[in-house]
Order: sequence, then C-alpha cells, then structure tokens
Amino acid sequence: IGLINKESNENTKALEAYLKGQYIVLPVKDNNLTISEALMSNYVSYILKIDKNNLTYYSKNDNTSFMVNSKIMEFLSIQKLMDSFNIENTNEVSLQIMKEKVKVVDLNKKDNVNARVSWFYYFNYLSYIYFAVLMLGAFQLENKFYNSSVTSRISIGSKSFKYITKWGYLSVLSFALLLFILMNLVGALIFGFNSFLVSYNLYNIINELILIIAILPIALFIGALTKNGSVNSALTSVLGLVLCFISGIFIQIELLPKSLVAIARFSPLYWAMIVYTNIRDNKFYSKETYIAIAIQLLFALTFTLLTLLVHKKKGQKGQVFYIRKAVKL
Repeated sequence: IGLINKESNENTKALEAYLKGQYIVLPVKDNNLTISEALMSNYVSYILKIDKNNLTYYSKNDNTSFMVNSKIMEFLSIQKLMDSFNIENTNEVSLQIMKEKVKVVDLNKKDNVNARVSWFYYFNYLSYIYFAVLMLGAFQLENKFYNSSVTSRISIGSKSFKYITKWGYLSVLSFALLLFILMNLVGALIFGFNSFLVSYNLYNIINELILIIAILPIALFIGALTKNGSVNSALTSVLGLVLCFISGIFIQIELLPKSLVAIARFSPLYWAMIVYTNIRDNKFYSKETYIAIAIQLLFALTFTLLTLLVHKKKGQKGQVFYIRKAVKL
C-alpha cells in the first residue's frame, strides 16, 4: 500500500508503524497525478493520505479498500478506547493488542466483504436505473395528465385541477414503488435472500428510498418542462449518463478531476453514492452520511416546490384557454 503522512504526531506514527507491520508500505508523492498513476500502474493497490488528522484513501479495488480500512478503523477504535480509560502508553498497548491472534466467529456467514461489496455495486448501479426509468415515467405522466386538451376539459368539469393533480402524483408514486419492489426482488434473486436480509442492507434500502424521493420531483420537474418525447428520451440518456459518471457510479470518484466532482455535488446521485460508500466501509453512522442524506432530502423539497409551481401555472393556462374560447363562441 502507499502512504502519505503529512501529520507527524504520536498517533499517526503509531498508525504508520501498525500498517508497516501488516503490509508492504511504499512512499507516494502527494499530488493527484502521481496518485492516479500509482494506482493505474499497480505500483500500489491502496493509498492512505493522513493530513491534519483527516484520513483519505484511494483504491482501484473495493475488496482491498474494505480490508485495509477495516484494519485501520479497528486500530483507531482500540486507541480511542484506551484513551477513554486514561491508559498510559496508548499507542504501544494498541499495537500489542492488534498483534494478538484473535479468533473471530462470524455469526452471519453471508455478511462478508464480497457480499457487502457486491451489494454496493448493485445499489450504486440502481441509481442510474431509477434516474432513467423515473424520468421516462414522469414524462408519460405529464403527457397524459397535463396536455392542453386535458387541462381544458378539467377546467369545465366537476373535478378540480388539484384533484386530478393529486391522482397524477399518486400514479407516479405507485410506479416508483412498484419499481422499488421489483429491483429489490431482482437483487434478492441474484445474491440470495439470506444475503439480502443482512443488517447492512437495511441501510442500503433506506438510502435507496431516500434517493427515489429525491429523483422523483426532479423527474417530474423536467417532464413538466419537456413537451416532446424524443427530447425527453435524449435528455434522460445524456443527463443520466453524465451525472452517473461524474458522481462516481461508473468510476471511482477519487480518480476524477476536482472540477467534475464539484459539479457532481449538484446531483442527488453523488450524495447517494457517498452514503452507499459509507455503508460499504461500515461508516453509516457518521457526520458525512447524515449530511449526504440531508442534502438528498433538500433536493426533494426544492424540486417538489418547483414542480408544484409549474403544475399550478399549467392549470391556470388551461382555464384561461378554455374561458377565451368560450367567450369567442
């Protein structure tokens, strides 16, 4: 593994000493080009950067990153436990504990590294499927419920525009729920129901639901603005592929330029990927996860309000159109 240690203190030195006792540690220069080349050329399979007590890792292989990160988290947890009891020589005690041979009994055989990583990829790629399918479904809703002839008929009917809008939203929600059930059933069939029912998958499913809640209003908003099916299909393909690429779904985000990552932050797909990554690395209960979930919900709220505004204007246009036509007659 590669190591970039920019913070020289007792704790980081102890961590470095522990890693050197576990792996072959090679020096790597601290710049993005060198880091990318070191990974792509297989000079190292994992790089850890320590900077002002912040740990950042780079890796091509998720199995490797999970294995090394688990060791690092275990060492840091022992250090924190030692500190909480005011034990002297914390670093030496931590190193001694980590050297001991400990037999670990896995009570859930399916809950292993390979299964966790496989589910990570599955849920990550589902993000693109949800975005693409919900975009197309939302356009069909707009095309059927909100074209000019329908809104004109609604304006003189016994049902209000709000009533029709409510059922329009319920129809697309039902479609999203059906897609959610279908995709999880497919995952259970592929990886096995025992693997599907493990504890960490509950966190994946929670994030999956939050992502759907974030994507739906965006899909409805774009569907409300596009009037042509061909334009919507092209927009879905281009926008979906671009957002998924820069959000780290198709390629590890650490290997992308910072400018693309900055753009990706304006997409809920990026924040969903952050949560999925933390679940894979056993860091669901972290500040980063909470922020990512909150931002996804903020996307949902913002585009829900925008979509309601667009639909309200569409309803008003339908009423004005029919009133003008009636006056002309």
